[in-house]
Amino acid sequence: MDYRIRNLLLILIAVGLIASLLVGARRFVVEYRDREVELAVDWNDIVVLSQMDGVPVKVILKQLKDLGVGSVALTEDTLDTLERRGELTWFRGSDAFNVFRITAKASFPFRDMLMKETLDPQRYYMRFTSVPLYRGIRDELSMLLGREQVRELNNYILEVEDDEWDLAFLGMGLPQNIYADLKNSGFKVLPRLKNSFRITSDKVSRKLNFQKIAFDDNIVIFDEEEVLGYPFALRTVASELSSRNIRFGYIEFSEQLGDRALTSLMREDVVRIHSIPADEMEIMTQRRALGRWLRAVRERSVRVLYIHPFMRPAYGKTLVETNLSYIGKIIERLGWAGYRIGDARSQAPLGIGFIETILMVLGVLAALIFLTDRFIRVPDWAVYLSIIICVAMTFAFGYSGKIVTLRKLAALAAAVSFPSLAIIVPFSLVNVGEMLATLKQRIMLFFASFGISLCGALFVVGLLSETLFRVGAEKFAGVKFALIVPLGLVALYFLLEDSFKATLYKAIRILRAPFSVGHVVLFGVAALFALVFILRSGNFGIAVPGFERYARDLLELAMVIRPRTKEFLLGYPVLVLLVYYYQNIPNDWLWLPASVAAVSGVSLVNTFCHIHSPLLISALRSVNGLITGIMLGCAAVLLIEIGKRMVNRYGH
Repeated sequence: MDYRIRNLLLILIAVGLIASLLVGARRFVVEYRDREVELAVDWNDIVVLSQMDGVPVKVILKQLKDLGVGSVALTEDTLDTLERRGELTWFRGSDAFNVFRITAKASFPFRDMLMKETLDPQRYYMRFTSVPLYRGIRDELSMLLGREQVRELNNYILEVEDDEWDLAFLGMGLPQNIYADLKNSGFKVLPRLKNSFRITSDKVSRKLNFQKIAFDDNIVIFDEEEVLGYPFALRTVASELSSRNIRFGYIEFSEQLGDRALTSLMREDVVRIHSIPADEMEIMTQRRALGRWLRAVRERSVRVLYIHPFMRPAYGKTLVETNLSYIGKIIERLGWAGYRIGDARSQAPLGIGFIETILMVLGVLAALIFLTDRFIRVPDWAVYLSIIICVAMTFAFGYSGKIVTLRKLAALAAAVSFPSLAIIVPFSLVNVGEMLATLKQRIMLFFASFGISLCGALFVVGLLSETLFRVGAEKFAGVKFALIVPLGLVALYFLLEDSFKATLYKAIRILRAPFSVGHVVLFGVAALFALVFILRSGNFGIAVPGFERYARDLLELAMVIRPRTKEFLLGYPVLVLLVYYYQNIPNDWLWLPASVAAVSGVSLVNTFCHIHSPLLISALRSVNGLITGIMLGCAAVLLIEIGKRMVNRYGH
C-alpha cells in the first residue's frame, strides 16, 4: 500500500476516534448524573406478609414508606381474586341448578330465577358487593367480550357467555379501592396489566382508560407471559402509552412474549427493571441477593428494583422484620455505591450528530481497508472509491431514516476489524531478531496490540451511545459473529503464505505432523474451549457452574468490578506468552496461539458492546481484566522458565 494512502487511512481513523471520544464524553456526563433508583414491592407480597405475621397491611405500608420504598406494583384483578376477597360471587348456571335440585335452597334473587328456570345452564352469573365494582366489571367484560355476550339483569347481576377458562383469567382492571388507598398513603403505583387475545388495537385505548392511572404513575409493567397487545396490537399499545407519558417497564431476563418488540417501539420511553422471581427467592441467600441488586444498578443501568420478599424469617426476627432489614441493606449498599433512592427518571437524551457519524463510519472503513489489504492487495483507486461510496451511503441512510442501522453495521465492522488487526498488524511487522530482543520491546508489542483493540472499543462506544441503545430499544447486532470471525481471520492470516502453493504445502505439513496422545488431548481441550466460548457469549447460554459463581463473587469482592473470565484467564495470558515466545514458535503452528490471543481484543471490544452498561463500569472491567491477565501471563512465563531450567539441570 502506498504511504500516502496509508497516511490517509490513518488520518481517517484518528479523526473518527476523536469523534468517538466526544460522543463518549457526553455519554459519561449523562450516565454520571443518573443516580436515582426506585424501589418497588408487590401488593400481593404485602398481603401475604400481613397474613403470615398478623401485622396489618397499613402498618407494613407505613414501615416500607419510612424505609424509602416509594412504589407498589398492583396487579389487575381476575374474577377469582375478586371472589377470594369476597367482593363478588360467580358461578355457572348448571352448577346452581344442581345445588338447587339437591338442597332446594338458594339465596335471593337466584331462588326465584331457579324456580322459573330463567337461568341459562351454559352461562355464568355474577353477583357483586358494591355498585362501583359491578359497573367496572360490566364495562371491562363488555369491552373484552362484546355487549352481546354480557347481559345486565335485575339486582346488579351480570349474565355472561364465555368459556370458563378464558373468563377466569381475563384482567378485570386494577382494584380501584386498593389503588386509592396506596395513593393516599403516598405511594406511586406500578400497574401490572394482563394481556388477552381479545385485546385488539381498537380496544387498547379503552382498556387503559378503565384503569384510571394517575399522572404520576408513569411506569407500567405487564403481568404473566405476554405484554399487553401481543402479538398484533403492540404498535397501538406503544402509541397509547407514549401519548399518556407512561413508560414501559422492561423486566430484564424475564423473556415476556413481545417485550423486545415493545421496547423497540417505545424507544426512549423504557425503564429497565430488575427482579428476583419468587421461585428463585426460595433458594436465594441475602448475600447473593444484595450482590445481584447492586450489579443490576451499577453494571446494567437498572433504575427500578422490583423486590420480592423472603418467605423464611431470619433467626430471632419475624417475617416482616426480616424483609424490612433486607430492604434496608439494599438501600445501604446502594448508598455506599453512590446512588440515591427516588423516582426512576427517563434517561437524558443523547444523540449522535450526522457529521460525527460520517467521521466514525469513515474511520471504521479505513480499518476494514487495512484488514482487507493484509489478505488481498487493495489498489489505490479502490480506496478512493470506497470512501466516496461510504459517504454516499451515509447520506442515503440518513435521508431514509435508517441511520441507526448504518451505525449498527459500522459497529459490527469495528468489532471484527480492530481485534483482528490487533494481532495481525503488530506481529506481522515484528523483526524477530531485533524487535523482541529486549523486555521493553516486548512490552511495546503487547500494548500495541491492546491499543488497536481499544480503538475498536472506542468506535463501538461512539457509534452506539445513543439513548435508544442505552435503554435497550436497539442492541448491538451480531454478537457471536463478532466473537468468532476475528479469531478465524487471525488464524487464516498466519496460515497463509506468499503463494497458494506455499500455503498448500504448509497445510500438508500440519496434517502430516505426527500426533501423540498429548496432541489429541490438546485439540480436544481447544474444541471444548471453542464450544464454551460460543455458548457462553450471552445471557442464555450454558449455566454458570457453582464453583465459577463462587470465584466470580470473590473477584467482585476483591476488585469491585469483576473482569471477564475469557479475557483475564485466556486472552491476555496467551497474548503475554505469544509476545514472549514469539520467536520460539514454529511458523507452521503460529496460527493457533495467535488466534487464541485474539480473544483478548475480542473480549475487550465485546465489553463495550453492552451499551446498557455504564461507560465507567465497562472501562473498570477492562482495566481489571488487563491487569489480572498480565499478572497471570507473567506468572505463566515465570513457571515455564523455571520448568525449563529444572529440565536442563535435572533432565539428563
